[in-house]
Amino acid sequence: MKVDSLPTALRRLLLFFTCLGVALGVRATGASSEPKAKNPRARQALDAATRLQDAFASVAERVSPSVVCITSYVRQEGQGQEALPDTVAHQPGQWLEAGEPEQYPGFQKLHSGSGVIFGADCHVLTLRQFVIRPSGEPADLVDVELHNGEHLMSQVLGVEPTLNVAVLEFVRLAPRQLPPCAPPVLGDSDSLRVGYWTFALGDPEGPPKFFSPGVLAGLPERRCYQEQLSATYLQASMKLHPEAYGGPLVNIRGEIVGITTPRPPRQADFDGLEYALPINIVTPIYEGIRANKSLRSPWLGIAVLEIVDLRQRLPTPEAFRSLVRPRFGIYIDAVFDPSPASRADIRAGDFLISFNGRRLFSVYRFQEQLHLTGIGRTAKLEIFRAGEIVLKELVVEERPEAARPK
Repeated sequence: MKVDSLPTALRRLLLFFTCLGVALGVRATGASSEPKAKNPRARQALDAATRLQDAFASVAERVSPSVVCITSYVRQEGQGQEALPDTVAHQPGQWLEAGEPEQYPGFQKLHSGSGVIFGADCHVLTLRQFVIRPSGEPADLVDVELHNGEHLMSQVLGVEPTLNVAVLEFVRLAPRQLPPCAPPVLGDSDSLRVGYWTFALGDPEGPPKFFSPGVLAGLPERRCYQEQLSATYLQASMKLHPEAYGGPLVNIRGEIVGITTPRPPRQADFDGLEYALPINIVTPIYEGIRANKSLRSPWLGIAVLEIVDLRQRLPTPEAFRSLVRPRFGIYIDAVFDPSPASRADIRAGDFLISFNGRRLFSVYRFQEQLHLTGIGRTAKLEIFRAGEIVLKELVVEERPEAARPK
C-alpha cells in the first residue's frame, strides 16, 4: 500500500514517528563518543543501578513511618510528685529539645534511642537499656516521637533483661487519640543468607532520621539464647548512629528481620560490623511480655536445639539415623545445675516434645511458651527419653545472675 493512499491523519502520525525515530537515532549516535558496542552494556548497567537505587528508596519510604525516637524520663530528685501532663506541650511537626522543662515539668531525661511500632496493639519495641534506670526499675515515662514529629507519652509494659528487649505501650489520654497505626511487615530471619542486602533504620533525637544500607555478614549459630547469647545474633556490614540502636533491620522487601543492638559482650569490636537480634526470636518473646508484663527473665535451666541442628552436629548421617528420637520436639543440649530442670531430673540428651500441653516443633515455640507461662508458675513438660514418655512438673524461676549467657 502506498503512503499517499493512507488517510491524512494516519499519514501525519506515520510521519511524526518517522521523524521521532530519526531524531532519537541521531541523538543516540551523537551523544557518546564510545563505540556503539559499549553503549547497550553501559545503559543496562545504569538501568540496573537505577533500579537498585529505587529499591533502596522504596525500603526507606515503606519502613520509616513505623520508626520512632524514644526518650525516657525520671522524676527529678527533690521535686514533688507532679502528675503526668495531660498533653505534651507542643504541636505535631514542632520539634522540641528533649529534656526542656516546659515539656515535662519535674522530670529529667534518662536515655534516648530508637524503636519501632510493633504488633496489632501498636506497641513500641525498643531496647531495655533505653528505658531502665541503673537500679533496674523502669523509667517514669517515655516520650515517643512519631515519624511526623508528633510526640506521645508511653510507659514500659515489660522487658526481657537477657535479650535487652523492651515493649512500650502508649498512654491514652482523653480526648487525645492515637494516630492510625500500621506496623511494618515481619520477615523470616531464618530465610536470610550471607550476602543479602539489609538496611538499618533509626530515629536519633532531633530532626534527622537514620538509614544505612549494608550486607548480611553473619548468621546466627543457634536459635536458643539460653547458654550462648552471642551465637544468636545476625551480623551486618554497616555502621549505626548510637541512638539508632533499637530500630529495625529490614530486608530488600522492607520486612523486619531483626532489631539492632549494640555489640554483644565478649565480641570483638570490628569497625563496620553491627549486630541485630533476629525477629524470629523477638516475636515470641514479645508475646510473653505482652501477656505477663514481666521485668525479669524466666528460666528453666536448659539449652535446646532443633532436631535439624542436631543432625548437623552428629559425626555421620548414620549416627543420626540410628538415634532413637521422637517425630517432633526439640533436643535438650545442656542442663544447668542447680536449676529447676536439674532438680526435676531432666537430662541432656532428652527430647522436649510438649510444654503445658502444646506440642513443640521449634525452639521459638519453646521460648514463647516459657515467657507466656511466666515466673512462679508451673510448667508441665513431656520428655521423650530412650523411647519412653516421661512427665515432669517444675516451677519457672527467674534467671540467676550466675547463669547469664555468654
